[in-house]
Amino acid sequence: MKPQLLALSGWTVAVVCAIGWAWQWARTQQGQAAIAKGRERIEELAQGLRGALQERDQAYQRGRDREEAAKKFGHEGVVRDVLPLIDDFERASHPALVDDPEGILEGVHMIRRQFLETLRRHGVEDFEVTGHPFDPRRHEAVDQVVRDDVAPGTVVRQVCRGFLLHGRLLRAARVVVSIEPPDAIDEGLLEGDEE
Repeated sequence: MKPQLLALSGWTVAVVCAIGWAWQWARTQQGQAAIAKGRERIEELAQGLRGALQERDQAYQRGRDREEAAKKFGHEGVVRDVLPLIDDFERASHPALVDDPEGILEGVHMIRRQFLETLRRHGVEDFEVTGHPFDPRRHEAVDQVVRDDVAPGTVVRQVCRGFLLHGRLLRAARVVVSIEPPDAIDEGLLEGDEE
């Protein structure tokens, strides 16, 4: 081979190697830049995640604080409405009224009406039971009486009022329920035996 060709080949190889090296160096720089950008993006996302987790924890704590406050002070409106009734009871029990039993009784009836009205404003309603059929979902039988003037299983007397809170049973009415006379029960058993 001719020396010029060899020299040209050496230069060519050197240029090709230099270009290859430059290309490789550029690719390495691009790769390092991409890695640096990727690390920056990962750090941004990690910071965002830490911020989101911190915000979630704060929102959770605020919710717990509100729940605690609701438990603690949720009845404030009812209590405020009941306070004037306490004032009325104190006025009704004033020593000056001791000589006026009718006035005291009238005052107690007035306070009772005000109290029931206060409860109604807060969704509490009493319900009528006397004369209605016994319903174990709304009534609690505390006694039974023999009555032949009403059907068996009829509420004949209310011992304690029943109450609903926004339509849901708050307290069952305690009632006295009618039953058949013992003779009718015995006759029913005897008739059933004959069949």
